[in-house]
Amino acid sequence: MRRTLRENAPSALLACAGSAVLAWLTLGSYVWNDYDTEARPAVEALVHGHLRTFLDLAPVYGGSLLERAPLALLPGLWSGGALAVYRLLALPALASSVLLGVWLAARMRRRGQTILARGLAVALCVCNPVAIPALELGHAEELFGACACTIAVLLATRARARRFDGLLAGAVLGVAIANKDWAVLAAGPVLLALTPRARAAAAAAAVAVAGLLLSPLVLGASGTFVASTRSLGAGASPIFQPWQVWWFLGHHGALVRGISGPKPGYRTGPAWIESDSHLLIVLAALALASALWLALRMRTRDVVPRRLAGVLTRAGSAATIGERARRGAGNGPVLAARLSEREALCALAVVMMSRFMLDTWDFVYYPLPFLIALVAWEVCEAPSRPPALALLASALVWLTFQWLPGRVSPDAQAAAFLLWTVPLAMLLLARLPWPGRAPQTGGASATAGSRSSRPAQEMTVRSFGSP
Repeated sequence: MRRTLRENAPSALLACAGSAVLAWLTLGSYVWNDYDTEARPAVEALVHGHLRTFLDLAPVYGGSLLERAPLALLPGLWSGGALAVYRLLALPALASSVLLGVWLAARMRRRGQTILARGLAVALCVCNPVAIPALELGHAEELFGACACTIAVLLATRARARRFDGLLAGAVLGVAIANKDWAVLAAGPVLLALTPRARAAAAAAAVAVAGLLLSPLVLGASGTFVASTRSLGAGASPIFQPWQVWWFLGHHGALVRGISGPKPGYRTGPAWIESDSHLLIVLAALALASALWLALRMRTRDVVPRRLAGVLTRAGSAATIGERARRGAGNGPVLAARLSEREALCALAVVMMSRFMLDTWDFVYYPLPFLIALVAWEVCEAPSRPPALALLASALVWLTFQWLPGRVSPDAQAAAFLLWTVPLAMLLLARLPWPGRAPQTGGASATAGSRSSRPAQEMTVRSFGSP
C-alpha cells in the first residue's frame, strides 16, 4: 500500500492541482447560470429543512441533488452561505475526475509511458476545456456522470467469472443513472463487458441503486418529478441547435427567438425531430448493444470449436476439455462472450457520441461524457502514445461550440460540426468487434497471457489429423 501511494503521489498531486485550478476558474459565482434558475430554489429549501418543498421544486436531475444533499448541509457547520453550498455541490464531480485521472495515469506508468503522456491524460480528465463551460453553467453533474460511466465500464472489465463480481460496476452505473438519466446509455457497454453469468446481478444492482436514490422524488413529489421527466423524454421543444445531424432538415422561416433574444440564421426543426430525438438516442444505444451482443455470440461460436480442438491435441483427453471449460469460462474475451476493455470503452464512446450528435438541444457540455470515455479508450487502445485523439476531439468541441458561434453562420457551424463528428464516429464504429474482426484484449497482462498460452514448440499436425 505504501509503495502504491508513493508511485501514484505525483499523478494525484497533479490531478488535485488541476482540479483546484478548474474550481477557481468556474465556481466563482452562480448568478444567472442554470443552477441559479433550476436547482438553487430546491437546494435552499433542503438546506432550511423543508424536504417536501425540495421534492416539489427539484429539477429533472433532482437525483443528482439527492446524491449530493449531505454536502449541501455542511456549510451550516461554519455558517457558510449559498456560494459555499454551490461550491461543495461541485466537489463530487471534481473528485471523480481526479480518481479517474489517477487511475488511468497509474495504468500508463505501469506500461512505461512518459510523464508528458500521463500528464496529458490526467489533464484531459480533470481540467478538460469542455468541463469549464459545464461548471460555469452550473452543471457539475455532467462531469460526475461522465466519470461515473467510464469508471463503471472499467470495473466491469475487471470482474471475474463469478456471479456477483459485477455488483460494484452495476452499483456505480446505478449512481450514474440516478445522477442524470442519459447515463442509461452506458448500460449496454457495462453489461456486455461482464461475463454472461454476472450480467443479471449487475443489472439488478443498477436498478436497485438507481431506484433507491430516486424513490424520494418519485414518491414524494406529487408527480412533479415524474411529469418533468416525461416531458424531457418526449423532447417536445422548439430548441434546435446547429450542432446535430438533423440541422439541415430544418427550414428557414420566421425569426427564431431564444432566451437571450433573436437568433438570426437559425432554422426551425421538423416537428417529428423535436418530439422524437431523445427516443432516437435510446433506440440507437439499444441497437448498438443488440448488434454487439449478436457479434459476441457469433465470435464465440466461430472460435470455441477451434479452441477446444487445440486443447484436445495438446492434452489428449476429453476430460481435460471439460475441466478447462469449467475453470476458464470467464478468463478470456472469446470464451466468456464479453467485450474486452478496449471494446467496451469504445462502445461507451460511441453511445455517448450518439447522444450529442442526435440531440436537437445539444449544448456545449453534452459532448463531455464522450470525451472522458474517449480518453480512457485511447489510453487502453494505444498505450505507446499520448491520448492525442482525445486532445484533438476536445479542441474541436471547443472550437465548434465556443469559438465559431458569432463568427460564422449557423449553417457553417453545422457543416463544421458534421465535418469532424461523422468521420470520428465511423472510425470508432470500425473499432468495435464486428464479425470478422479478431477479438481485442485490453492491457499488457492479456498480452502476456496470450504469449504464455502458446505451445512450447511449433505443431506440425493440427487437430483431427488435418495437416
